[in-house]
Amino acid sequence: MFVIGILAAVLAYFAKDIIFWFVLFAWGGLGASIGPTLILSLYWGDPDHHHLEALP
Repeated sequence: MFVIGILAAVLAYFAKDIIFWFVLFAWGGLGASIGPTLILSLYWGDPDHHHLEALP
């Protein structure tokens, strides 16, 4: 476990661009999964928990 931590620290120090792209893709994935539900919930008629459960 200690070796993995050291390896991650070295990678983060020398590969700042790779870490940036990993974080960028992670935020993009979160936006793609949560965004449509959030937008549809704003325009839905009567907001309750049943509507958000019906979305895929």
